[in-house]
Amino acid sequence: MSTHRIVRLLLLSMLIGIISQASAQEVAPPPFTIRPSHAWTNLFAGRSVQFDCQVASRDAGLATMLWSVSLNRAVLRRGEIPVTMAPDKPVDVSVEFELPGIRPGVIVPAALELELVRPDGKRFSRTIELQVFSPEVTATREQWFKNLELSVFDPGRKTRATLDGMKIPYRTVDAPKPQLTGGILIYGEGMEAARLKVSWQGAIETAASGRRVIVLASNPGSIPLDGLLMPGEVGESAVVPGAVSLRRNDRIREFDKFLDSTEWPAPGQLNVASLNVLATPQGPRIEFRDEAAGWNWLDVRYPNGGRLVWTGVGLIESWETTPAARYLFVKLLEDLTDEKTEGGSKHGS
Repeated sequence: MSTHRIVRLLLLSMLIGIISQASAQEVAPPPFTIRPSHAWTNLFAGRSVQFDCQVASRDAGLATMLWSVSLNRAVLRRGEIPVTMAPDKPVDVSVEFELPGIRPGVIVPAALELELVRPDGKRFSRTIELQVFSPEVTATREQWFKNLELSVFDPGRKTRATLDGMKIPYRTVDAPKPQLTGGILIYGEGMEAARLKVSWQGAIETAASGRRVIVLASNPGSIPLDGLLMPGEVGESAVVPGAVSLRRNDRIREFDKFLDSTEWPAPGQLNVASLNVLATPQGPRIEFRDEAAGWNWLDVRYPNGGRLVWTGVGLIESWETTPAARYLFVKLLEDLTDEKTEGGSKHGS
């Protein structure tokens, strides 16, 4: 065998060894893993936060969790937490910190830096991106809310109490089929089953007449499809919707990509109702269920400009547990008016 061939074989063998070693390093799992215990990342400014995560290790022993939280890249707090590791058994770790207040109507980026350190020097780090929201979602837009001319049908008073707490002006409607000349009609969250049919008839008639209607998450029950997802008689005339869309919670990301759309913190709830289309002996119907398996958004547009939006998202139920609820409510109002508030939410410091 020639010398050149021997050299080539040696070089090839070395190259194979290097590639094999690099591949082994690439597939080798890290010594630790850090996984958030929840999917939500939206936080209220000016409140205490408890952020939970799970830490896993291949080896038993002691470790230290170093953490820091920053707001708009400025570090606010630092700390460390002792962790006793067990092989392949996740350990729950909670990081607690206070967030400062920020300007009304502003959304500020934040980050939670986590680093796990063992006595032998091995380290593993993870960064969790967060968004901090001012709780004052109505600040600087009082006139805009007045111009919306909101009317609310809410026998349970839960929705009205929430709007009162935020000083959002509205007119109380006592009948499920009100006569309106303008503005936006809102049917309150958690409408009881006994009122569901007549309330939906009122919502459809109002939207079909050219008005804008929001129906918040309904309690379990069913309604016919006439005039809603298919042509039907509404009032004294035939109504054919111009466009109908059924969506899941990817719709939230279209309103604002910074809003949580997969999970909201307890005791609130992202999905309190879902919409399902059923075939029954009485004809096709919509059924509302207290589960997340069906559709979460219904948007019906009529040729005369009327519009009806139903959402199964727990906006009122989650109003105090996540800023996503109140900011999504405002985004929905903006969407129905095809405009944004002059003093609307801003991303910044």
